[in-house]
Amino acid sequence: MTFCISYLTVCQDLRVLELSADLSGEGKPFPEYWKSTGFSPADLLDYPDMEMTLDYVKASGAIDFIRPHYLLDHVRIRGYATDRQEIDWNGLDSKLDRVVDADLKLIFEIMGNPAGREIDFSDRADLYAWKDFVRDLALHCMDRYGKETVESWYFETTNEPDLEFFWKYGMVKFLNYYDACSEGLLEAGPEIRFGGPGTALGASATFRLLMEHCAWGRNYFTGEKGVRLDFVSTHRKNIPHRMIQDELEVWNYLGGSFPEMAEGLAMMNDEADPMAGWGIPYYWRTGPWYGAFIVQTVELHNRLLMDSIKGVYTLLSNDHGFLGSWGKRTLMARFLPGDNDRPTRGASRTGGGREVPADEDDRYPVSRFYLVKKPSLTVMSLMNLFGEYRFDVTGMDDERFPNAGAIVSRNASGDVVVALFNKPEMEPGDNHLQPTMEAPREQMELLNSQGVRIRLRLDGLEHAGYRLVRYRFDQEQSHAYARWLD
Repeated sequence: MTFCISYLTVCQDLRVLELSADLSGEGKPFPEYWKSTGFSPADLLDYPDMEMTLDYVKASGAIDFIRPHYLLDHVRIRGYATDRQEIDWNGLDSKLDRVVDADLKLIFEIMGNPAGREIDFSDRADLYAWKDFVRDLALHCMDRYGKETVESWYFETTNEPDLEFFWKYGMVKFLNYYDACSEGLLEAGPEIRFGGPGTALGASATFRLLMEHCAWGRNYFTGEKGVRLDFVSTHRKNIPHRMIQDELEVWNYLGGSFPEMAEGLAMMNDEADPMAGWGIPYYWRTGPWYGAFIVQTVELHNRLLMDSIKGVYTLLSNDHGFLGSWGKRTLMARFLPGDNDRPTRGASRTGGGREVPADEDDRYPVSRFYLVKKPSLTVMSLMNLFGEYRFDVTGMDDERFPNAGAIVSRNASGDVVVALFNKPEMEPGDNHLQPTMEAPREQMELLNSQGVRIRLRLDGLEHAGYRLVRYRFDQEQSHAYARWLD
């Protein structure tokens, strides 16, 4: 079985990439570490179109984990840090119910402010109240969804604390916050996983200070040296080869500075997109280039990162679970009344996770909508076909073809599943450039000039009689946006 993701080129002088794989051995374990997505804000989970989206992506087998921002903005605490404190979980429950009902797991960012006032993470009373709140949060979730379900989640620090937009309180308060989250979760259950810091700038000063704190800093609550770190997360948005280099820089820092802590540590990139700016429409998000980006990113992680680090690569998550139209970073093209292609900066509505008065809410009502599967979901659904074991592919170091290649896998039944891809090199742009849904002529000429024919030889097949099934996605086949334009 094969599936192909490529840019169909008009170039007649195709170059040939010769690849081969030997399937006579057992292969390497191939966990489905890419089956994750994220979005913002969490109130999208109350929308009927998000409910349908979650049901669709889970049924497709494409997604196991989701990572919404601002979940804790939907908890209400009255009398925070007083002896009359009361917690209202209803707003959070309505959102988590959607996730659990769709049989999805959470990367639960401990993000948002339920207190109704600014929390001072240098104040002892506020800090102990936060520890107790995080404990009660986990206990509430276990009571509602079951201990086994909550232990399957990852609890993560607040999003991108190295950006003042997300964390403006300084590092001392952040480390106190980290200790309070860690200890609160430990009180709820020792098997609950916690880590972070989900930094935007890789091994930034915030990242390094947290690693130092976890390795040999003083735990605020226990006074002991060091604080637990069950996984380390960062956000490295880039085209695939540069993304790998960015992640290796993070890991090399960890392995060089904290070799004992790094040994066996779980690692994740939980915002692994080509670029920032989910809500700004770009033409390349509509077609095969973005699909090939996702496959190449997995292939490079297999070959250049997973086999070289001392840690355990646990999760590679695109942040493309938003609701939006063709050119936005979404799994489905969602259509509502009005202008669906206008740039949407930040969250789905003005104010991010905060409530917006009805007279200031400019969102279109979600009473009637249409959803169409986009390249990212098409390809991630196909990747669900991969087997449990992967095999090294020789020839992938051909410098003439840095963006073409193959992933070869086999499942327990003996079926061989191969992905062939070609992702022509181009700069997708950044969120400071003028977006366009019309592909510029120079970009199309660049894409069409990088055609390649891939020849893959498979040795060591166990028996004859294989039946070939091919799924192809290019400019002419399986291309929903092209059909929509017609």
